[in-house]
Amino acid sequence: MNQIHNYGQTLNRILGGYWVAQAIYVAAELGVADVLGHGPLTIVQLAQTAGAQPEPLYHVLRALAGVGIFAVPAADACVLRHVIHDWPDEEAAVILRNCAAAMGADGRVIVVETSSRLRTRTVSANGWIL
Repeated sequence: MNQIHNYGQTLNRILGGYWVAQAIYVAAELGVADVLGHGPLTIVQLAQTAGAQPEPLYHVLRALAGVGIFAVPAADACVLRHVIHDWPDEEAAVILRNCAAAMGADGRVIVVETSSRLRTRTVSANGWIL
């Protein structure tokens, strides 16, 4: 059973790495870093400048921010919807820590998940129990 679990984790890491690589490719093709080099923009402004649709671009950038590629601006809350269940515990903890680091002391990380596999995770990030 443990070996099956290890194969699943390995496959999850491979697919996760592929997905991140694809998201980086999309951001590079759209010239996101170059556009943002001139100053911050709303997602709608960035999408118009890059020739993309705002909602899919938002999801790509949030995912890349979650793995540390782009910085997340300071906020009171970070909502992760249908994200964490796809990542092994170690990578999920990095995503949660990055979100927590982007917020002030009163900020909150809100995780919204639906899954047929229910697991309980407690992750300590910057002194928070998430």
